[in-house]
Amino acid sequence: MIDLFKRNVNGVFFIENFPFVKTLNKQLKSYISNGRLNATFSFTKRLPLDHKTKNLKMEGKFFLKDTIILGVNAQETILMIDQIDNLNSFLNNLSSFKFKGSTKIETIEGDFILEDSNLRVKNIYSEDDKIKLNAEGNYNILSENFYLKNRIKIKTSKYIDFPDFGIDISGNTSKYSINYDIDKIKEHFFEKTLKKILKKNNNKIIIDPDNILELFN
Repeated sequence: MIDLFKRNVNGVFFIENFPFVKTLNKQLKSYISNGRLNATFSFTKRLPLDHKTKNLKMEGKFFLKDTIILGVNAQETILMIDQIDNLNSFLNNLSSFKFKGSTKIETIEGDFILEDSNLRVKNIYSEDDKIKLNAEGNYNILSENFYLKNRIKIKTSKYIDFPDFGIDISGNTSKYSINYDIDKIKEHFFEKTLKKILKKNNNKIIIDPDNILELFN
């Protein structure tokens, strides 16, 4: 609908089974190789229409199906976690972890708001029998700068109760940094090792250098 008095164009869109990967730029295609998009959103665009994103606001929900994410192999990550026995081995595995391979994700859903050139995504959610993901982030279409905050919960055959951890990615599509939030994992292994020490010493804490070192071995 066009409102000449307010000089606005507004409406509602529905997208179904759209192969959105074809529309991505070269850098983004290096992270996503497949997937179909379903979305419902409302939009408002102030006249004139000569700039694609200026004075544009879009808000809605999206649902991705059969998406392939490049750069991480979920199965290899699960196998890596199964090899961890303590905090030290976790940190060693994390420092040597290489982003390679691919993972197929059956469904990803979330909300988005686009205002001018700034895209904000929130309530992103995906879950299968092994991995649960919650995420939110921002992306600037013009500068290609982005920030993505992920919270990940993994279940393995060895660690059904493995704590959730965070992976925060920021930068742009050609150069970015990755930060890990593993506080809950540290607490998990600290508590696990402390219980083992107490069991060895009849529930008594004995100040022994070997016991202290055992927290990290």
